Amino acid sequence: MRNYRKKVLNGTTQYAALYKQQINPIYWISNFVIRYYAEKMMLIEDGQVLPYHFHTYKMEDILNRGGGTLCIKCYWATEDNKLDEQRPVEISFDAQKCTFVPGEVIRIPVGSGVTLPPHMYHSIWAENGKVMSWEVSKVNDDHTDNTYLEGCLRFSEIEEDEPMRWCLCNEYAKVRK
Repeated sequence: MRNYRKKVLNGTTQYAALYKQQINPIYWISNFVIRYYAEKMMLIEDGQVLPYHFHTYKMEDILNRGGGTLCIKCYWATEDNKLDEQRPVEISFDAQKCTFVPGEVIRIPVGSGVTLPPHMYHSIWAENGKVMSWEVSKVNDDHTDNTYLEGCLRFSEIEEDEPMRWCLCNEYAKVRK
């Protein structure tokens, strides 16, 4: 499989059909795979809280890979983007469908995770130490797919006090001149 991939990615089309058959259903353009998922690592400090937000299109898995306990509170979003405090929260916890009371603290131990559907408000924090968390999700546009309950900015403004050495995902235009 690795040799086929190497040859496909180098532009050799004679192996492309065989490689495509082995990994269906993935979409292809000019011998390159288009992936519809993303993965990111989040190091969440003990007591650090990610504000309530939901995604219009993105579904995501939030995983606790190590450290303390990952905590999450969830609510469905109403049509006017408020918290639905009545509708039961149905999510997948370790691939098992579970129902929670809206706003109930869901504690995710190391090695476990939850799947959040679109339109599910969630706030995340760490307890009992830092948490190494991973998010595996559908690809989304961070400029248009995030709705925050408190109306905070998706990207913080940074006042540079020295030349930029690394850019954040929203700063690519600054370095593509």
